[in-house]
Amino acid sequence: MTLGSRHIQLAAAFVAIMVATVTGIWSAGANVHEIDIDISRRVQQWQGSVPSFMQRLADACGDTPGAILGFAILGVIAWRWNGPTDVRFVVITAGFRIVGMLLKGIFNSPRPTDDFVQLLGVYENTGYPSGHSMTAAMLSGTLVVLVWRRSSHAAIRWSVLVLALVFTLIVGWSRIWAGAHWPTDVLGGWMYGTGFVLLAAWIAFARRGNSSP
Repeated sequence: MTLGSRHIQLAAAFVAIMVATVTGIWSAGANVHEIDIDISRRVQQWQGSVPSFMQRLADACGDTPGAILGFAILGVIAWRWNGPTDVRFVVITAGFRIVGMLLKGIFNSPRPTDDFVQLLGVYENTGYPSGHSMTAAMLSGTLVVLVWRRSSHAAIRWSVLVLALVFTLIVGWSRIWAGAHWPTDVLGGWMYGTGFVLLAAWIAFARRGNSSP
């Protein structure tokens, strides 16, 4: 890609990470925002076996074992397609996911409590940003970048993009529905995840001057 597109990609990564950081500062400490409570209660109005299944599936895909498995699969795909170049991108992205795990301690934002919403489980540690949502955004974003770099078929590209967005949205929605996270936690996870993927691509593909799909 052109130098200009690399600048746009870096700027987009910076904006996503800064938005997530500002949101984290806004949500830090013991703050509980009315908008978080309102959205959470609306999401939890949907009851039944379908949302329960979606929540269990999202839990399995977004936790640490799911993240490890997901990045391992993406690494194999990357190696099959283009060897070290794309594998480097996957490895850097996975490294950023490890860095993302440290953010919760920095913001020290509380998780939802049963004073405000229904809790479907016991959720420990702090809330912001949502690790499951961040993982979903990073796995989805990594796959989209790999496909857009290696496939010239528009139908394949857009199908993967739509499926990746749906997966990411379901994981984030499930965390709110289960009472595990506030909507701002989910938003922060999505924004950090997107920013980290863009930054990883910018770093990994710099030598070839081709940093974006």
